[in-house]
Order: sequence, then structure tokens, then C-alpha cells
Amino acid sequence: MQWHLDKMLEPAVKQLVLWRPDASSEAAGRIVPTLPGVLLIGLSVGIGTAAYNSSNNILFITLSLLLACLILSVVFVAYIIIRVKIQPHLAPKTEFTEYKGWAMFQPFVKYVLPLVSIFAVVVGVMIAGIATPTESAAIGAFTTVLFAMAYRALTLKNLLASLRATVTISGMILFIIIGATTFAQILSFSGVSNGVVQFITGANLSTNAVIVGMLLILIFLGVFVDQVSMMLITLPIFMPIIQQLGVDPVWFGIMFLICMQLGLLLPPHGLLLMTMRGVAPKEVTMMHIFQAVVPYLAFSFAVLALVFFWPPVAT
Repeated sequence: MQWHLDKMLEPAVKQLVLWRPDASSEAAGRIVPTLPGVLLIGLSVGIGTAAYNSSNNILFITLSLLLACLILSVVFVAYIIIRVKIQPHLAPKTEFTEYKGWAMFQPFVKYVLPLVSIFAVVVGVMIAGIATPTESAAIGAFTTVLFAMAYRALTLKNLLASLRATVTISGMILFIIIGATTFAQILSFSGVSNGVVQFITGANLSTNAVIVGMLLILIFLGVFVDQVSMMLITLPIFMPIIQQLGVDPVWFGIMFLICMQLGLLLPPHGLLLMTMRGVAPKEVTMMHIFQAVVPYLAFSFAVLALVFFWPPVAT
């Protein structure tokens, strides 16, 4: 999905002459954690800690992540605006077609309004306590069908394509849950989880020191391992420790997601950096991408520190 997104953006970026070596930072936009990751970690939190309800964790992590992502996005946009003001050649002026009247709002109504409305309905019924996350998903699917009918897009071809995509994604998530549950049970029955928890708690380390160590492990793994594998490997071990230490799993879950994304953007082997290089023109080298991503990494580490030292941001 990341490769396809970068490939779709490539023509527009090249047309605006933004493929300059000192401005090849498009990959940094993927530093914001994705909602599928929220779903997986929410379910994994429920698997790793029986004291918490996984459905509530999904809702709480989603809402908490929105604020962290909003802060991160504002910082990114502010940095881009300030840098363009200082170095105008990074974003040269280009001609745009000016629309007036209904033509100005037509793209918003056609492309943006349905997505925003579906998101508002799904999240709104959960926040209002009208439906559980599972029920809200059904409401979201029904709302999507209504919009498809209203926009005259509900055809048999589109419906079958949607059903195939749903089966594919649902099957993938279910297999991930099966793998996570099996791995967690094996660790539990073999005594590995209890052994690790006893070793950590018996080392007389402070809670903050243990959490920092976990976050550093996640950032290191993110350089070499994909997100799903990271979660399957670390969550069955980390979550019992978090439960034993009495740490808020939602707060830790937010930092978990941020660290996973940070690892994907760290040189020299960050997976997203490799993806970016795969769609970039020949004149853009890996060193150019490494240099361009540094400011975004710095801002992301700052937001991670903000969440760590001021938990209300994430809870």
C-alpha cells in the first residue's frame, strides 16, 4: 500500500519540481501511525492483558492517537511552511485553475464528504455509547452502502470488489490474531512470560527505565522488521510486564505505535526509506532521503517525549 501511494504521488510531485535532492522528504508523511495498527495493537492489548477489554482499548487508543497525530501534523505543516518561506526554490510557484461557486465545493462534496461522514458516524456512535466497536463497524458498512446508493456507485461489480477486499482484510487480521494468541499461549505455558516478568521486576529497575528500554527495542526492531512481525514478537512479552508494573496500556500503546513508525524511518535500513527510494528518480540518492527525513524524525522524537513525560496527551 505504501509503494502504491508513493507511486501515485510521484507524477504530481515531479510536475511541481519537488523532486529536488534537498526536498525529497515525502516519505516522512508516513511517520503518523496508521489506524490498522491501532486495531491490531488494541486487540493485542486485550490478548496480553485480561484485565482490560480489547474493544474499549481499540476505541481509547484510536481517540488518543488522534490528538498525538494532530500535534505531529501541525508541527510538520508548520515546519514545511517556514522552510518554504526561507527557501522558496523548494516549492516554486505554479499555476492553478481557479474555481468559483458550486465548482469550488464540488470536489469536496464528491470525494471528501462521504469519507468524513462515514468516519464521523463510526466514531460518533462509539463515543456516544450507542454502539460497541463491532456494532459501529456494521453501522459504518451500512452508511457506506447508503452513500454508494446516493452517489449511484452501488453496482454489482463494485459490491463484489468490496466484498473481496473485506474478506482479504478480515482474513489477514484473523490470522494475525490467531498467530498472536498462539504465540502468547506458548510463551505462557512454557513459562517464558513469567520468567521475563520476574527477571524484570527483580532487577530493581524503575518503571520509567523499563518502559524506555522497551521503546528503544521497538525503535531498533523497526529498522529491520515489519510492523506486524514486531507486534507478534514483542506484545506477548511486553504486555504482561506492563500489567505487572501497573502501567496504563493505552498510554503505552500510543508510544508503541509511534516507536514502530519511527523505526521504519530510521537510516540506514528503514523500510519506508527503501520504499521511497524505489519510486524516486535516479537523481535522488539514499543520502538525499536520509538528510530530508532528519527534521521529521526530530519532531517525532519530541512528540514521543511529550507523550512520555505528559501522559494526559495520550490518555
